[in-house]
Amino acid sequence: MAVVEPVDTSRADRPPRAVVSPGRPKDPSEDGRRALQRFRDGRRDLVKIASSALSPALFGGILLCFLLPFVTISCQREPVVKLTGIRLALGTTVERPAVTDHPRPDPVAGPVEVEGGEPLAFFAFLCAGVGIGLSLAIGRATRPGLAGLAFLGMILLLLLRHKLYHDASDLYRLQFHVGYWLALGGFALAGLVNVVLHCEREGDGGTLEAG
Repeated sequence: MAVVEPVDTSRADRPPRAVVSPGRPKDPSEDGRRALQRFRDGRRDLVKIASSALSPALFGGILLCFLLPFVTISCQREPVVKLTGIRLALGTTVERPAVTDHPRPDPVAGPVEVEGGEPLAFFAFLCAGVGIGLSLAIGRATRPGLAGLAFLGMILLLLLRHKLYHDASDLYRLQFHVGYWLALGGFALAGLVNVVLHCEREGDGGTLEAG
């Protein structure tokens, strides 16, 4: 008579155990590379946002500065006319007072039309307007152009100040106001900002190519 061995059904119903192989230890340098990549991505996004908003804001602020007083022309300590940047750039009417107690009296008195304004002021104003248009056309090639445009506007304003002092006779005195100095500083700041943004973009591009 055959002997039947009992079958252990409890083991047959159990699912097979998964064989867990010992995993590779986590490389800390991999986490560091990921963190560095996230930092670079965040910086790249920040530069993009700054380049799309900062340059138009700076050039727009320079245009607003042309609405402020640029220079006051005085004769014998009496103000003759206070000119804004717009009036300097586009032209205005200035009334020259008659001076009779001066060794060389001014032969011209009364309203004098300044036709066309000062070309240096006009082209500086134009630099700010073109700068806004180029700032809105975001691209790698525009940043050097924006920097050059800003520095050109700054040089034009410096030349304007020199020219006005040179053209003023000994009867007149000039006093430059906040509008002029803010526009001059705005051009300088816009140039530096676009140089920095361009260098940041070039640095990111070189890093990505090396990676």
